[in-house]
Amino acid sequence: MLRVRDALCLSIMGVLLALGMLFMVNDNEIIVFISILLTYIISVMLVKDKVGGYFNLTLLFMAFWGLYIFIGPLAAWEEGGMLARYYSGPYIISEYLIFSGIGIVGFTFPFIFSARYNQNAHNLDVISMISDDQNRQLQNLALGVAFVAFNMEMINFLRVGGLSAIQWGRVIYQTRVSDLFLTMPSQELTYIAYAIYAFTVGVSRKNGFNMKSTSKYKFMLLVFLTMPMIGTWLLFGRRGPLLTIILVLIVGFNRYAQKKTINKKILMYLAILYVLFAFITANRGIINHSIQQQDPNIFFNNFEVEQTIRRLVPTNNEFVVGLGNFDLFYKGNEPMRYGKTYMEALLSPVPRFLYPGEKPLAITYEFRDKYQPEFAYSGTIASTGFSFMYEAYLNFGLVGIFMVYCILGATLKYAERKIIVATSPIYHVFYLSMITRMMTFQRTGFFSIYSTSVYQFVYILAFFTFGKILGTPKYRKERYKTRV
Repeated sequence: MLRVRDALCLSIMGVLLALGMLFMVNDNEIIVFISILLTYIISVMLVKDKVGGYFNLTLLFMAFWGLYIFIGPLAAWEEGGMLARYYSGPYIISEYLIFSGIGIVGFTFPFIFSARYNQNAHNLDVISMISDDQNRQLQNLALGVAFVAFNMEMINFLRVGGLSAIQWGRVIYQTRVSDLFLTMPSQELTYIAYAIYAFTVGVSRKNGFNMKSTSKYKFMLLVFLTMPMIGTWLLFGRRGPLLTIILVLIVGFNRYAQKKTINKKILMYLAILYVLFAFITANRGIINHSIQQQDPNIFFNNFEVEQTIRRLVPTNNEFVVGLGNFDLFYKGNEPMRYGKTYMEALLSPVPRFLYPGEKPLAITYEFRDKYQPEFAYSGTIASTGFSFMYEAYLNFGLVGIFMVYCILGATLKYAERKIIVATSPIYHVFYLSMITRMMTFQRTGFFSIYSTSVYQFVYILAFFTFGKILGTPKYRKERYKTRV
């Protein structure tokens, strides 16, 4: 049922979007920016009211979406920096913001016709079904997944050359690993291991289990088993996987304990991480060179304090590619695809050697080879990514942006309501492991999003099936009703 307040919010968002369109004609980018920013803020407030709290996929998706929408225009006005490094102006800022606004309204639309989150009605009673002993066995399963990930990483590492491979640098190393026949999915399994662990800690906090000492011991063992992956990410300055693990832990620890606010301690940790990641990114070239030359003094003698400080500025990070990629591809006047890229994506999980005929190239790399061929020479996986919003526009125009984001909003709304009553930990672990998709959604094509999500679910299903064979208990299949 449509509530008066929700209808009012939707009306205000429509007025703001129309105002932005009016000033787009006059090329007043500042007013357009403010209009879409206000539209986004209203959307976040409304969606938060519907899903309850901050520790969920939907709000995380919207947080990163906002960064990709608004950092790019700020970088364009600043001039120079990372945006100018990879993309040439002038940039179509007003069009980009208006198209984003259409996506925001479309995404919010399904939540308008949704009941407000009620903590008393949706109190995660399903989680109370899990006993202390079952929770401990799930933590053991997390360690088992981490152990498999450890061995897979070692196999990949040895297949590409062992220690000598590290000297090649990040892009070449990742490319060599990606080009292996049947590359072992150690990174994906690492995410799953931490998702299982985060789920168990959240359950412990919700049910009042006394697992503090056991959890700490197992967490240290989990970190030890995943250290080869974490060490590689640190050496190559890969912030994304590290941030994924941290967010999985934060969301898992707090969501199932029904925390609805972000406390000061979490904000402090995130601030420290932001500085640390700025340091890693600013100096990863020097770190790689130091490793290649096997001389740590190269790093200590060339550490760039100024570059690290510059990296702290939001307009000097990867969020500029939201505007950059859309601007680059939009100017290419590509012919409409009428859903072709989405149809190709449905078969994307099929391995290349089983694919009927020649498997199409992911749209990310198709457009990279056409518009940024210099990245193709760096490595087969080197790229600034794609644009999820542009893919919607490429297939169905402006209507496509509204339609695709509306479907996406409906999907996340359904996931948030369904996860409350999911009786199997499989769905909760999959929910947490999807955090990595939410972080990069706006700079990725549907081809990659769909295939990696399917693989992730298959891996989780396989490990839980194997775990049940070894004794991980089954949970009672009781039905709980909720309004979806």
